[in-house]
Amino acid sequence: MHYYRIIDFLTVFSNIAEMLICRKCKRDVKFKECGNRGLGFQLVIACRCGSRKIHLGPLINTGYEINRRIVFVMRLLGVGRESINSFCGLMDIAQGMSISAYDKIVDHIHSVANTVFDVLCQKAVNEEKEQNIKNERPATTLKVSGDESWKKRGFTSLYGVTTLIGYYSGKLLDLVVKGSYYQSCTFWKNKQDTEQYIEWFEGHKEECIANHVVLLVRWK
Repeated sequence: MHYYRIIDFLTVFSNIAEMLICRKCKRDVKFKECGNRGLGFQLVIACRCGSRKIHLGPLINTGYEINRRIVFVMRLLGVGRESINSFCGLMDIAQGMSISAYDKIVDHIHSVANTVFDVLCQKAVNEEKEQNIKNERPATTLKVSGDESWKKRGFTSLYGVTTLIGYYSGKLLDLVVKGSYYQSCTFWKNKQDTEQYIEWFEGHKEECIANHVVLLVRWK
């Protein structure tokens, strides 16, 4: 079984040290930690004949699984790095996460989520085609319903999502995220007449996520 527990390092390992001796040198052992990375670290077991390091949790490549897990869970709860660090600080758990480590984990989660989403959507589309054939309809002429939602009520939300749902399967066939704000665009807005802006824009225009313009129509 694989699961996590919150323990007090001093209480647990000081008591364990009182009950154990090294199998080789028959001397007392001591416990300490090193190699802290986010919430993960290595446990050092030291005695007269040397020391041994143990990872306190599984690794994914060279990163601790616990770090990816807490970022993923906190994102599901709608909070980010600052909230993770606040939680760690209030609970006296590690020293939080650096910006670079957090960004790498978010990029990895985004890549994996995109892959899983594409596979599941294709599976739903294939199911919808099969249902079309059973109902004597053209396989590729899909009957769908649309739905949309914004991050918050009213016309001030900067981000939203639009979805297509299959008529027969009731499953999600496609999704598009709509956004009208990107921080990098705002930063460069007042530098449009500079060479630096042109250079930045050439590399930015393909990845810009500001793909929606809010139009307010006032009826008379």
